[in-house]
Amino acid sequence: MKPISDEIYQKFILLTNETSKKFRSRGLAVPMDNADGSISMGMYTIVKHRNGFYSVVTKHDVIAQMINLPQTAIMIANNMALGRSVNTLITQDANYGYALFEETLHKQARERHRVKNPDRANIMLIKCMAAKQKKDQCKKQIIVSFEKLRKLV
Repeated sequence: MKPISDEIYQKFILLTNETSKKFRSRGLAVPMDNADGSISMGMYTIVKHRNGFYSVVTKHDVIAQMINLPQTAIMIANNMALGRSVNTLITQDANYGYALFEETLHKQARERHRVKNPDRANIMLIKCMAAKQKKDQCKKQIIVSFEKLRKLV
């Protein structure tokens, strides 16, 4: 491989800095893939854990943990890199997680009561459907926000 001259290297650095500034002005931090499978956006890193949750961390601090959806983690890292608030994103993701838990809980209760108590099973089915609808609504809000971010690129 031929060595790169200093002049070409300096032009390349200037080009990357200009491109990064243009993305920031459009409301997007440039993501970078890391060797360990995590994604970095500015000084923030998105990490997926074995239990399926995501975290947004810096070198010394955990910014947000136990995030349910990867889209939420990406938007949190992007907003933090741009200096924006992330409270609504965290709340939306938490509401999604609660609704997902309720749906799973009522689904299991329905299966448990299916044979012995069919009336109770029907009540659990109705609760499960309500929780599923709430979960889908929360996820839709997050996905709509994420799609707006994607369309900027």
